[in-house]
Amino acid sequence: MAEQLSFKYVVEECVSEDPKEAGSDDEEANLDEDEINKRFSIQIELVPINQSQSWSCDLGTHDTMSRILDQPARKMFLTHLTHCRHCAGSTGNSGASPESPSQTWSAEYEGKTIEFSMVTTQGVIIETKDSFDSILIDDGTAIALVKGCHKIAQQTQTVQASKGQYVMVVGQLLRTGSVPVIRPFKIQNLGHNAEMATMWPLEVIDGMNQNVL
Repeated sequence: MAEQLSFKYVVEECVSEDPKEAGSDDEEANLDEDEINKRFSIQIELVPINQSQSWSCDLGTHDTMSRILDQPARKMFLTHLTHCRHCAGSTGNSGASPESPSQTWSAEYEGKTIEFSMVTTQGVIIETKDSFDSILIDDGTAIALVKGCHKIAQQTQTVQASKGQYVMVVGQLLRTGSVPVIRPFKIQNLGHNAEMATMWPLEVIDGMNQNVL
């Protein structure tokens, strides 16, 4: 019986002789995409599938999940999250908690406006922080910080995220900018199916062309 293989991205941190170009311990708010791109190189590697290494997480409370299900997540590239704006009347403009799942954002796509409260994105984990509470993901268009992974209720036996995993993140945009910040409600390892990465751009483009304003 042939051994089943999974694909994994091998992420290597580039070592610089110039201390100014090396990574620092600055706060996440000061992360710069160009600096991050200089620090990492990514290659694809095939590895044996180990079912115990698959991991999936969901937010646990019924009330929060009900609100999430009422707001379908928009499939987007990370670059779309770098220049979003709060919609008029959203909780982000009314002084509500910045972690409220009800806040609404808008993004421009081919001259049209797209509104969303929840976002689905996919990418490669290039770095983990704070004992895996925060991860940096790269989808080839931009880099985002996924922050608050420890708050996600684990419904199955899981392992910690690691560099090189190709994952799907469903969550709420907390902050826009060159390195947007996402609060995750679900994280899933998709490394067992290489077609997921291949089909993702088509899914995003198709979704972005639907229900635009």
